[in-house]
Amino acid sequence: ARDVNPVAGIGFKLYEGAWNKIPDFESLSPVEEGSAKVIDLSPALGRTKDFGLVFQGYLQAPETGVYQFILNSDDGARLLINNQELIDHDGIHGMGEEKGTIGLEKGFHSIEFHYFQHLGGQGLRLSWTYLDYPKSLIAPTHYFR
Repeated sequence: ARDVNPVAGIGFKLYEGAWNKIPDFESLSPVEEGSAKVIDLSPALGRTKDFGLVFQGYLQAPETGVYQFILNSDDGARLLINNQELIDHDGIHGMGEEKGTIGLEKGFHSIEFHYFQHLGGQGLRLSWTYLDYPKSLIAPTHYFR
């Protein structure tokens, strides 16, 4: 866990472009930046095709234990916790689910999330489960920047 002085919300950057896989977002210029409550499609501001999102900030783990993250996305997405790639669900595809498991101490952990949408359907959900806590979307109270 990290010693941080966080602010509620998670930082996001919105990009425009047509990709077949997650691009190198660091080499691109965002068209919008801000803070979001959670990792979802709301920062896309109603766009339905050819955009990308990067979320960066901290995730607060409420307990020390093993956490399973469940990612559902259409199209590609990647989740990093503490700079470790936990889920890679890249490429153009319909809504599909991928999981990753990691041990976390109670407290704050860096989180980075990449997503892109090309054509067709779109969707994005990031859930977790830990200890005896049932699978649920990660609530806004756990995201910080």
